Amino acid sequence: MTTTTRAAAPPPTRARGDVRGARRLFVVRELGIGLALVLLVAVTTIYNPRFLNAQSRKDLMLGATILIVLAVGQAIVVITRNVDLSVGSVLGLSAFATGKLLLAMPDAPIVLAVLAGVGLGMLCGAINGALIAIARVPALVVTLGTLYVFRGIDYSWAAGQQINAADMPSGFKRMGTQTLIGIPVLALFAVAVLLIAGFYLRSYRSGREMYAIGSDPAAARLSGIPVGWRVFTAMTLSGALAGLAGVLHAARFGTIDAAAGNGIELNVVAAVVVGGVAIFGGSGSVYGAALGALLLSTIGSALPVLRIDPFWQQAVVGALILAAIGLDRALTARIAHRLREGGPAVLKRLGSWDVLVIVVLALVVVVSSAAVEGFASSRFWGFLLLDVIPIALIALPMTFVIITGEIDLSVASVLGLSSAVMGQLWVSGVPLPLILPIILLLGVVLGAVNGLFVTGFGLPSLAVTIGTLALYRGLAYVVLGDRAVADFPFAWTGQAIEALPGTTIPWAAATVAGLAVIFGIVLHATPIGRALFAMGNNDQAATFSGISVAKTKFWLFVLTATVAALAGFFWTMRYASARADNGAGLELSVVAAVLLGGVSIFGGRGSLLGVMAGVLLLITLRNALQLADVPADTLTVVTGALLIISVVGPNAATMLRARLRRRRPAVPTGPAVSP
Repeated sequence: MTTTTRAAAPPPTRARGDVRGARRLFVVRELGIGLALVLLVAVTTIYNPRFLNAQSRKDLMLGATILIVLAVGQAIVVITRNVDLSVGSVLGLSAFATGKLLLAMPDAPIVLAVLAGVGLGMLCGAINGALIAIARVPALVVTLGTLYVFRGIDYSWAAGQQINAADMPSGFKRMGTQTLIGIPVLALFAVAVLLIAGFYLRSYRSGREMYAIGSDPAAARLSGIPVGWRVFTAMTLSGALAGLAGVLHAARFGTIDAAAGNGIELNVVAAVVVGGVAIFGGSGSVYGAALGALLLSTIGSALPVLRIDPFWQQAVVGALILAAIGLDRALTARIAHRLREGGPAVLKRLGSWDVLVIVVLALVVVVSSAAVEGFASSRFWGFLLLDVIPIALIALPMTFVIITGEIDLSVASVLGLSSAVMGQLWVSGVPLPLILPIILLLGVVLGAVNGLFVTGFGLPSLAVTIGTLALYRGLAYVVLGDRAVADFPFAWTGQAIEALPGTTIPWAAATVAGLAVIFGIVLHATPIGRALFAMGNNDQAATFSGISVAKTKFWLFVLTATVAALAGFFWTMRYASARADNGAGLELSVVAAVLLGGVSIFGGRGSLLGVMAGVLLLITLRNALQLADVPADTLTVVTGALLIISVVGPNAATMLRARLRRRRPAVPTGPAVSP
């Protein structure tokens, strides 16, 4: 027995050693961030000694405060192997609600305003958490949808109004400017949040269980950890801290509108990943996330001092995300193989989701034709098809990518960078017939970068394409700035919207329809398509069956970016304007259309017919509401809601079918009894 006991002893010791080693790696990572921060401050101060005077130090702390609070909440979520992209919208909604409350009750205690903002954020976070934990919808899909839903509610509530600092109570405004021992009061809020969150994750069982969930959700569930409840808690905490950030935003700036916090979610994710929290989940700390937030905000302050074009800032953020996740892969032995979020497989659907989408599309067309004046006109449908073209075009390769279990969120930035390069080339005298192949080649290069990071380095496509989303959009601004190039020849711009003879159908729409047929045949009637479905269901099994998984996925990313670049060329010609912000936000519409069409976000299921129906449903509904003078913020809410419904619906149907199957009485199978 003694021998047996001694033989069994080494594995736990080695496991403890692995844990200690992993902790040391991330301590080194955080020290590295601190060193980079010190180096950046030193270089900037040498260049301009006023960078670290008393007022500049105060501005640096205030600039980092809101980002640190958001990063702490995001870190808790990412540790559980999830992500919250709605934090910017929750911040904006909370800030506006806080301002409204203080305008209505100027004598209300500041504590009440803080609690109201935190409570509203907590409610938003609880909605996210319920959809993820109960409806079993991936966090990416949920928070992409609620990003637009919450922002749409904010815009609808604000109705174009702005809360002015002069109307805010002086006591509340003082909170945004007062200091204590030289430290801004708002920064003390961030320090308190950081210390409390760090103590909770380290000292409480529920906090440590979040790391276990991020490391292996299935193992955590088998060990008795309430995975759904912990994820719900993480999302609720993230929402509460986003609500607090909204209150701090209102106190700091005083003037509040519905655009508060718009786009900050990218910087929050960057801060967390750069700060050493593994995008794969299960490792990292809120202290590292706070350091990442401080580094990013300092970069934003240092670039103008160093006389570096501020357009580079977004590109730097994207590059930092890519560098950080690459470093995570190199440093962390226990994430050496690629982890994917398991989630429930969407098995059979209740009926055919494709058919349901087509039926809903038909109902929308019929009802809108009867209720909305001008909807049935051929002119309206001509413009509608022009709106369909870029989304449908990008949705074709995006369908292939998502079916393999990946995603590409950089497509809209590829479109914008292609448009910016196109404008710069045209200004430089390059003819359009030569610009088109250059743009397509640019798409190949951008897609190859995505594919290399995903397949060559084994990094998750979500993290990679969030990074390149920022990188490519930042490069677009570097190339063209905020200029617009609009002197393209009518022979080209007119051709982009020209209709087929005798119809109002744009020739470009007919071309996209032809491409859809080709893509559909490839997906559903060739070995290539069967290989894509096999990869989405189980890429390891696909590899063992002889499918070149990495190579196929690499070329899919190349194809997607090339098509997005082509969409950028069309977009520029249609609107006769090359701009760096062309297509901004289009990735949501593309992903929403693909998922609405029945493609599983987990990979392995879907059809191109459903995707095309989803594209038409999304654009038809949006344009019909616009024609009916429905506000733009409502359209934003509808887009986000459709994205969530597209996954909640099939999942709910699957769960219902499984429950009905369990309740069905068992059929006796014993041997027949002879009379």
